[in-house]
Amino acid sequence: MTLDNPNYIHFSDPVHLNGLVFFTCTNWAYGKYNQYVLNPTTRKIFELPHPASLTDRGHGPHCYLFGFDESRNEHKILMVRRLLFLPKVDIMIFSMTNYSWRKIDCECPVAFRWYTLYGDIYGSVCVNSVVYVMLRGSVDILAFDFTTEKFSMIGTLPGFVPRELTTRYTLDGKPLYNGNKAVLIKINGCIGVVCHDNVLLSNEMHIWRLQDNENRVWVREVITLPKPCVELDHPYPLNVSNMDEIILSSGKVSGNVICLPIYNKKSKRCKVLRFTLGDGFLSPETVEFKQIKCYAESIMPL
Repeated sequence: MTLDNPNYIHFSDPVHLNGLVFFTCTNWAYGKYNQYVLNPTTRKIFELPHPASLTDRGHGPHCYLFGFDESRNEHKILMVRRLLFLPKVDIMIFSMTNYSWRKIDCECPVAFRWYTLYGDIYGSVCVNSVVYVMLRGSVDILAFDFTTEKFSMIGTLPGFVPRELTTRYTLDGKPLYNGNKAVLIKINGCIGVVCHDNVLLSNEMHIWRLQDNENRVWVREVITLPKPCVELDHPYPLNVSNMDEIILSSGKVSGNVICLPIYNKKSKRCKVLRFTLGDGFLSPETVEFKQIKCYAESIMPL
């Protein structure tokens, strides 16, 4: 699938929900922001219309979060845009049912700073009509409920302390950087926060799962990765294929073959899937694998 406008210089990590994929494209030099929802099964793509006032010069950075409102059985996009020279933001929701934007008036969480919502926010996860996003520069999680249209905050995880990428070490002569950037995933019907700190040294990956959202009860699980899996690349979880399997990242391409490690929590073993790049890719040198995730086919129209 090819986009009409080739002048984008930044693509957000795509978010998949119920057979639809959402992502944003930006060109900072020209101040262009475009959002797309696509259905890879039907090969249809839909470009979101801009709100009437979006082109006003008084607006700053934008953030878009893709979610599903189970009470109304519809996909929605939350947009937060900061107003320049004013200590406030615009908050709008786009409905994939009536294809229109509407502005909402809701209070932000106490002590929340909107600037932490922009930049590298490491993706979002939607569970039970609530979209979660880990904020930039912290391990706090912002939640927005599409049913009640209210924000909330989930505090720092117990026992998890973020650290900058300052420690350098080598493995088999390869320079690597040690850090514990947190990654949000959906696991067993809950949100999970994964820390891959020291995974190349200890082969351990820590997963915190929010078992009880109302009472903020977190359960930690430690996964010990087999060494052959770790040697593939610097692994961190991309997705959960089912209740027991976790897809790990791998950017390694050998010839025209890409390797994808998948860890099974029951068997405590790691299998490797190998995919051969077809004619759709010019050559492995021209391809950057941003994300590999499970996809549920759907004929949902756009």
